[in-house]
Amino acid sequence: MKRAWETFRTHFVHRILSVPVRVKIMGVVLGVIFLLAAATMLQVRATFESRLRDELKRLGVFPSEYIATEIADLVRAGNVRGVEKAIRRWVEEDEDVCYVVVLDAENRVVAQTFEQGFPQELLTVKVPDDLPRPGLHVFSTRAGVVWDATKPILGGRGGTVRVGMSERRLRQTVAGTTGFLLSVTAAVSVLGVVGALSLTFVVAGPIHELVRAADAVSRGDYQRKALVWADDELGRLAMAFNRMTEALVRSRQEIEESNRQLLRRNGEHSVLNIVSQTVSSSLELSDVLNRSLEKVLELLEADAGWVFLCEPKSENLVLSASRGLPESMEKGRLAEEFAQCFCREVQKAGEARVLRHFEERTGSGCALMQATGLRVHASIPLKSRDTVLGIMNVACRKNRIFTPEDLRLLTMIGHQIGVAIENASLYQEVRQREQARRRRLDEVIQAQEEERKRVARELHDQVGQSLTALLMELAAIKTLVPVELGQVRDLLTRCHQLAMEMLEELRRLMMN
Repeated sequence: MKRAWETFRTHFVHRILSVPVRVKIMGVVLGVIFLLAAATMLQVRATFESRLRDELKRLGVFPSEYIATEIADLVRAGNVRGVEKAIRRWVEEDEDVCYVVVLDAENRVVAQTFEQGFPQELLTVKVPDDLPRPGLHVFSTRAGVVWDATKPILGGRGGTVRVGMSERRLRQTVAGTTGFLLSVTAAVSVLGVVGALSLTFVVAGPIHELVRAADAVSRGDYQRKALVWADDELGRLAMAFNRMTEALVRSRQEIEESNRQLLRRNGEHSVLNIVSQTVSSSLELSDVLNRSLEKVLELLEADAGWVFLCEPKSENLVLSASRGLPESMEKGRLAEEFAQCFCREVQKAGEARVLRHFEERTGSGCALMQATGLRVHASIPLKSRDTVLGIMNVACRKNRIFTPEDLRLLTMIGHQIGVAIENASLYQEVRQREQARRRRLDEVIQAQEEERKRVARELHDQVGQSLTALLMELAAIKTLVPVELGQVRDLLTRCHQLAMEMLEELRRLMMN
């Protein structure tokens, strides 16, 4: 049961809180109006009715006194008909008087104004015999509440007159007042509804506008602004929302710019990696120039390109690679003329430059460029360690705009190609030195071989013959020594053997 109550309360509170602000404001305003109107109406009704009752109580005894005085002579004379006529006239003239009853001293009815007989409930009302002043009694009848005023006639000797004062007019007055209050309440309620609608329009209108602006911003429309209705809390909220959207726009622009820079840098790194792979794939200078030029034209979607290299001694620019140029420029003197024009300026400045219109320059090279349809031309120095090794040129037939970022990328490409050119030049220099070293080594080896052959010939001609003669002399001496001289013969044998070994060693050296 407790869980069910908690669930119901949570659901009820959620439903109440989910009601739109417009309905909440109207409900609060109308509720306050109705409560104030009901409290006011009840208070006014009670106060008004109480005062009317007091007034009726104060004035209720007057008719009985007046009638008692008026009919005193008639009662004394016993003129019952005159009494009836007098009391009926009074009932007809005074709408508050509903009946008049004249009783004798023994409380018997002498005259009365009831057409359908004397009411039974009036008989139950006891009037004191020694009543010094008019008495006022209240009792209920079928016709409503009646204020019964009793007045003795002739000090009680002539009986008593009883006058019934009805609350009908009081009730009508209270009802009229209540109706008027209800009308006023209805009018105030209508005004309250109008005021509530106006208030909800003033309060909920900016909120709905702010919600619509927030929905538009959530869909990506960052240019949507909330309408500022007034310089109040809602207006300041709308201004804060607009400042937030402006901050979002700036933040988004910064993020987009950061993304563009990141993408551009990634693209630059990709281009640099591609160019680096291209220029590092070979150490031949011509291959490096041709491959790097082709790759740069492909990446930049350019139509033509050419590379000038600086001669080490004269610093003249020599056309070393080209793509998309007419043969007359590639092989003729036009290349030299163009090299002395714009490229010479780039060589001296050491930085990339752009020539947007060839007609701005004079010379047959620029005229030929213009005739081939090339419009925009960028020249990039090929540098290595602050030394300009050449100029790479890129030209387009369409009016392409080379941005500072493009020139920066081309400058980095120029540095890579410049390093590759220097490496290729160093490789060629090393290879040339290696070839020269090999030639000198071959010459040294050949000279050594000729010297060896000369020495061998000399050894063969001089030492070999001397050793042969020595062997022959030792053999001859050994034959002349007697057998008895065994030691001498052994010594001669060892000398002969040693000479033979020397001759064999000499022959081996001559063969090697």
